Amino acid sequence: MRSVRPRLRYKQRVRAALRDALLRATGVTLLRDGCPEVRVEQIAEACGIAKGTAYLQFASRSDLLGSAVQRLDAELAARLADPPPNIGGAKAALRWTVMEAIDAQIKALGTPLPDNPARVNGACLWPCCHRVMPCPYGGPARSLSVLERVARALSRRSSSPAPEDLAHLVVHASIWRLVRPPRRADAPSHRRFVSRLFDHLLA
Repeated sequence: MRSVRPRLRYKQRVRAALRDALLRATGVTLLRDGCPEVRVEQIAEACGIAKGTAYLQFASRSDLLGSAVQRLDAELAARLADPPPNIGGAKAALRWTVMEAIDAQIKALGTPLPDNPARVNGACLWPCCHRVMPCPYGGPARSLSVLERVARALSRRSSSPAPEDLAHLVVHASIWRLVRPPRRADAPSHRRFVSRLFDHLLA
């Protein structure tokens, strides 16, 4: 039996479509330019509405940014949960999931460093906005300390770690490598590094 979706009134449909357009435009700007370049007036203009109309949907710029990040994370999670049907085996499916997550990291965290990397004083900063982590909007890499916690937990176990735990470690090692100053590898070499690390850990 087909599920019946509730019918929305016209105003509700318009409001939902407008909110969707604002989140989509904000997500595009976030991934392309980073948080500092997200301006409510520019997002509103891209959607063909006034700035005040955008504020009727989102009370503040932070609310808009936070909702856009949550949407990007939800879209990524849905994609990772649905690997291609003909991928061939559990390990291949896990590898596909890890590499898809790595590609999303490269897209979100791969923006250039400042012209003068020395000014960051060796701190681990998010490349999208150059703030000390964690991301104030709950971005894809919430804290580099996750890597340390995961590694410590795995080392304390008496039995061999599960493949998903090792894959989790690979993903967080990738985040650390992507945001580590003063230099980061380009996307192809970073993908090769993660691919070799995955194959080594799950051999």
